[in-house]
Amino acid sequence: MRGVLNRNFLGRKLPLTVVDLWFATLADNDFSLQQVLSPDETRRALRFRFDRDAAMFVARRGILRLILARYTGLRPSQLSFTYNHFGKPALNGCFYHVRFSLSQSGNLAVYAVARHRDIGVDLEQFRQGSLEISRIAGSFFAEEQNAALNKTPAERKEEVFLRLWTELEAQGKACGSGIGALNSAAEIFHGQCFNLTRLVPTPGYVLSLAVQGRRRCSLRAITFQVPPVQG
Repeated sequence: MRGVLNRNFLGRKLPLTVVDLWFATLADNDFSLQQVLSPDETRRALRFRFDRDAAMFVARRGILRLILARYTGLRPSQLSFTYNHFGKPALNGCFYHVRFSLSQSGNLAVYAVARHRDIGVDLEQFRQGSLEISRIAGSFFAEEQNAALNKTPAERKEEVFLRLWTELEAQGKACGSGIGALNSAAEIFHGQCFNLTRLVPTPGYVLSLAVQGRRRCSLRAITFQVPPVQG
């Protein structure tokens, strides 16, 4: 499903059984989104050594604010965030029920939005063998996952590894703890995890979404387009 960010597309309510996935190609978007950022976010952007990294941060956070403004009715610049002790952000105040997660790899970013359900999303781009697959898998994957990975043909090893990795990352984000406090053998995550690579509009990426709770959910995949920016 494709869509433009506007107030007539989704309304201000998101059904409990729906998760929205917004895809944004950062290199194709206007990086003049600094006007919607908070002073703290602007300071964070200025800490980047390279201009391109700063521009990516501005675009990534600016787009997040534009998307979340759609669900709250506030101006993007009026949104405020809180952070747990692992650094996971959440909307402050009366909009805490709108839950979100974001991930970026290469020039592509994905934003997942749900209501009253913690979610996590992770996106990874194929790197054509530059990953230290065995070392990373040995540190984070369960024994049976490592065994399956070791049996995978070399030409598919990166694909299988990234599928397992994004699922683990998504679960860690949904729990709010990050991957450092989560492994495949732990019983921390109570929910569903989906590999949704087929939804990614750009080839060469792997995507996983984790949704807490056993209730089934449906997905709306939306291509983000930058509207005229209003703070």
